[in-house]
Amino acid sequence: MRETKLLLDDRLIRTKDNVALELGRVRKEASNPLLPEQYFADPPKRWETRIDNMYPNVMYDDADGLFKLWYTCFVIDEVSAATPLSARPHQPYAGYRNREMAVLYAYSRDGLEWVKPDLGLVEFDGSKRNNIVLRGVHGAGVFKDTHETNPRRRYKMFMKHGERGPDAMAVSFSPDGLRWEPPTPWPRYNARGDTHNNAFYDERSGQYIAFTREWIDGVRVVARTQSGNFTDWTKPEVVLAGNDPHTQVYSMPVFPYGDIYIGLPAIFHTDQDAQDFDSVTCELAWSPDTVEWHRVCPGQSFLPLGAGSYPTGDADCGAIYASVPVIRGDEMKLYYGGGNGRHTAFRETSLLLARLGADRFAGYRAADPNRPGRIAVHYRHEDCPDGELYVTAEIGEGGYVKAALTDRDGNEVTGCGFADCAAVRRSGTDVPIRWSKGALPAAGPEATAIVFEVTGCKSVLYAYFIG
Repeated sequence: MRETKLLLDDRLIRTKDNVALELGRVRKEASNPLLPEQYFADPPKRWETRIDNMYPNVMYDDADGLFKLWYTCFVIDEVSAATPLSARPHQPYAGYRNREMAVLYAYSRDGLEWVKPDLGLVEFDGSKRNNIVLRGVHGAGVFKDTHETNPRRRYKMFMKHGERGPDAMAVSFSPDGLRWEPPTPWPRYNARGDTHNNAFYDERSGQYIAFTREWIDGVRVVARTQSGNFTDWTKPEVVLAGNDPHTQVYSMPVFPYGDIYIGLPAIFHTDQDAQDFDSVTCELAWSPDTVEWHRVCPGQSFLPLGAGSYPTGDADCGAIYASVPVIRGDEMKLYYGGGNGRHTAFRETSLLLARLGADRFAGYRAADPNRPGRIAVHYRHEDCPDGELYVTAEIGEGGYVKAALTDRDGNEVTGCGFADCAAVRRSGTDVPIRWSKGALPAAGPEATAIVFEVTGCKSVLYAYFIG
């Protein structure tokens, strides 16, 4: 991926004037939900007793030309199995015993129409006609490791194992994402891990980085661990907690993006007097190194909950648990598990999709739309003597983005000031910035900062790229 500079990374910024940071404007797919829970379908899938949080892991496999999904489900949940949909709104959910989780698989050719195949691999209730790939697993994170040289370990799973036995963090390997080895417990250390565990190979460090859960004084927090071989893991260390005991960080899928890391924390709201009690929302966070984390616009939902409430509300009106996005071209597909009820209540969970343009996680707009907003970022000519400047922005009616190059005293470089800049008046990714003097290299070594100017009440500047 190109080294895009996301403006949510405040290390880049020298000064700001009349700007406000806002989250990207996601667009939910009109055909949601894409993959509903089917315990009560015709014919029923009796192993989908309660998908619960789903904990989806979605990827696009170029080799197969398929979107692939691994998700977690309670295949045994006696209370859910015994409670029809018509009765669920009138009684509390009390199914926290006699349950077993499993990992299930589905695929799609277009990312919209999904298939739950009869894999014939794992027995459930006397039959192997199901899409189960591994039983007794909680909160599995699954990914295809393109750096792995052993074909039998091409796919990796990071999870809590032993739903009905000893609870231990474990890993598993597969050549195809379907046929999995028996889970291998960590040889050292452990974690609570009762969440969406997730891992990835980090090219910057040459390590596998993973995120799981610990508890501190009854409060859920995110913990980080790493491994050089995906088997021996370091002691999990807490890296992210909520702002107060009533906004607990339930889980956080993480992925590298440009030269930083993006997290999608699920925030569990536990204040019984608050309107959002027992709901789970999705926020945005970033990190320079996977250890130090910063929440972006804390308290605001990156993926907003749907409207209404159980049982007639939207499929995602009560809870949202995100997958790492699928990034193809100029679009990010943000798949997520959406629940139509509150966390501790009866609910049915589905796979849903939201879309977002590349680089548009969060950006700056003019706080007062009646005057321009300006953001100055660090620039060194010697780091990119041959580069050109591009921006990613959404431009509202009558708005624009411009840029000026300034010297160490804050003066505009001759020929590269705001008056010399051709205004960007269309939305886009990597839209070039040009001055009367030419492109970025023409400014020479005297330039020490790039100052962006954004105008219009609906214009947002998200990122820039020098290349």
